Parts: sequence; C-alpha cells; structure tokens
Amino acid sequence: MTTVGIIGCGSAGLALAAHLMQEGTTVRDMVDQNHQLLDRLHRSGKLTMSGHLGSGTFALPELSDDYSSLAECDVIFMATTADRHIAVARTLAQTLNQGQLCVLVTGYVNGAAAFAGVLSDAGFPGADESVIAMNTSPHLSYASGDGSVHIAAVKSWFEVSGTTPEAATRGASVLKHWFPAAAAARHQLASSLNNPNPIAHVPAAVLNAVAASREAHGLIPPQGAFHLGDFGAPALESLRNGLDAERLAVMKGLGMGRYSLSRTTFAARAYGPDARETAPPRIGPTFQRRLVTEDVPCGLVPLEHLGLQAGIPTPDMTALISLLCSLEGQDFRAHPAARARAVALRCAAITGQPHRERAPLT
Repeated sequence: MTTVGIIGCGSAGLALAAHLMQEGTTVRDMVDQNHQLLDRLHRSGKLTMSGHLGSGTFALPELSDDYSSLAECDVIFMATTADRHIAVARTLAQTLNQGQLCVLVTGYVNGAAAFAGVLSDAGFPGADESVIAMNTSPHLSYASGDGSVHIAAVKSWFEVSGTTPEAATRGASVLKHWFPAAAAARHQLASSLNNPNPIAHVPAAVLNAVAASREAHGLIPPQGAFHLGDFGAPALESLRNGLDAERLAVMKGLGMGRYSLSRTTFAARAYGPDARETAPPRIGPTFQRRLVTEDVPCGLVPLEHLGLQAGIPTPDMTALISLLCSLEGQDFRAHPAARARAVALRCAAITGQPHRERAPLT
C-alpha cells in the first residue's frame, strides 16, 4: 500500500490529507516549520473536512517539524508555497531515498527542474526522476489553522510536468489513482508557464493594495478566501489581459505557441462542470500574502527573464514587478526562487525540457 507524507499543514496540505484519507490512503506524516500551527493542530486532535467533497472527520497524521520522519513515505507532497521550495529541497535532500516521489503542489515556472537541481546540488542522485510538479493545485481550499479545512472545488483538469517527459508520464500515472484529472504534460516548460495564478493574482493584489492593507490590520472585515472576484473591476481585467498577452507572446517567441493556453481557457479546463461548490462560505482573508510573495518570484519574474531571452518586450510585467519591489521593500528579481527558475531556459523551447544549467544558490 502506498504511504504518503505531506510537507505543509496549511490549506493545501490539509485538503490533500483529507482527500487522500477519504480515498483510503495512509497519510503517515505531515511536516511543518510553523510551531504555533503544529500546536493548534495537536490541540484539535482531528482533521475535519467540509465542502465539495462532502463532510468527514479523520485522525490527524503524525505531526512533526522534522523532515526525517518522511524517510519511509512512498510519495511526498510539497504543499508549501512555491517560494519556499528551494529551502525545502535543501533540507529534504538529507532525508530523501531512492524511489520516493516528490510532488510539487504547485511547481510554478520551471518548478520541477529547479527543485531537482537543488536536490542534485545537495548530492542526491537520480533527482531528475524523483520530482514532478502540478501546474495548478488539485483543490481550491481554505484551512483556518484549527484542524478544519473547507474544499470549495476539485479541479477537473491539471497537468503534471517533470524534468523529462518520462518522469511526467510516470508521475501522472501515480497521481491518477487519487486524481483522475491528472494529465502528463506534452511540453514540460510550457505546462508550468500556463499556470494562470501570477496573471490573475498579482494585479488583484496591487490594484486592491489599500483594501488588502486595511483588511490585514483588522480595519475592514475579510470577504472570504473564495471571493477574490468580488474585488474585480474593468481596470483589473485590462491589466490581466495585458499580462496574459505578454505571457502568450513570450511562449510563442520561445517556440511554445502551440502548447500555450490563455488564462480563460486554462480556467475553463480546470473548473469544468460541477468542479466548484455552488455557494462557498465567506471564511478567511480575501487577500493572502502568497498572492505576492509566491506569484511574483515564482511566476512573473521568470516570465520577464524569458521575455528578455526571447527578445519579447514585457512592459506591463516589468512595471508590475518593479512596483511590487518598491511596495514590499524587497528585490523579487533576486529571490532564490526566481534565480532557480530563470537561468538559461532558452533551450527548453527546442528540447521541451527544463534546462540543466542552474544559477549558483547562496
């Protein structure tokens, strides 16, 4: 029987755990570095699921902050935000064994190759065959930190990429046991570039920055994690459309045009008929920090880099990144997650593979 470990006890991790345990899978261990969260979960003593997959209560898996507890798991899901993947890979390399499968939920741009590269640099052999990445999470979920998770949607389609097509095909066959919607990517880099989160999330965070700040400081009530659409506007859609046009132009310039999906096409595939809960509850914050800290260094910055390599201008993307660097007081272009993804990807347009060259990580 396949045993599973999960890194990350937030919304994505608890949704995965609930879904897999509902399917009868043994989720052996869950690891998180947030000790306050682990304490709250220990106090709850159980995992309670509600929403689109129905209701259920499960015994919590073994909880720990120690990655070595994952050594005996067959499949390890990385349910942390993608900006933490590099740090996770460095630590996990000391624990990982041959034959274990690492699944990034999700990988973002060139995520599988970046993660495998860090494992290889840390001395883990066979990393290229051990890492796969989803191009969107299998659930739309929210967990409040008390052992409960609400699943508002189960995706009707997502792709699985790897460092090679063979790794993607093998990984997709494993995931299909739990997620029939999983499909092996036809082009590994293109699959990761099609993730629409950076195009959808970052403009929403920027054009609603005042509301996000007021909400974060308790000055206005949150509208709910499933209701970001309430803060839409024609100006927001215009910016999203401009960013999407730049992304598609970059993919075309790199020879990946026939593999590209517009943001609306991707959403239509991922949220097919009956994929969503009809009336999700208003729980949790509307504007989550990951809308910036994950989507900028792991999505927009690598896309800007690829545009420079392809000679395709990305003025909207460049302006948005620079603005956020100023607003956040940090250089997202220098983030380790961005550097790990954005080095020498030009040849991937020809081979269909993420490039093997990597930036030195410091």
